[in-house]
Amino acid sequence: MNNKMICSKCKKRPAVIFVSKVEGDKTTQEGTVLTINGIGEMCDCEKNDLQQYQSSIETIVFGDSITSIGSNCFNNFNRVKSIQFGDSITEIKQYSFYKSSLQSITIPKSITSITLS
Repeated sequence: MNNKMICSKCKKRPAVIFVSKVEGDKTTQEGTVLTINGIGEMCDCEKNDLQQYQSSIETIVFGDSITSIGSNCFNNFNRVKSIQFGDSITEIKQYSFYKSSLQSITIPKSITSITLS
């Protein structure tokens, strides 16, 4: 899968973000992984185009060229238990993973800013 995901709400970001892969058990939706690639910052929209995956994703993998995770970007992704950050992520904005099921998270050294509300 190589669908370009440009936020239909804000369209301001110069970054081109796309879902490169969604994989897992299509019947039970268990173990579903969302792999996101692109270049630059993700948008700050709660109602972004990634919301179509909200109820099925358990793991999010960020590619190495994503630099910032936008506010509310994965808000209400309540099945997310695991996140793998790419090497270029420097910022996690407020409420990025609000109402997820994260059990633990490892913050890479590349992250210089985490915004709390």
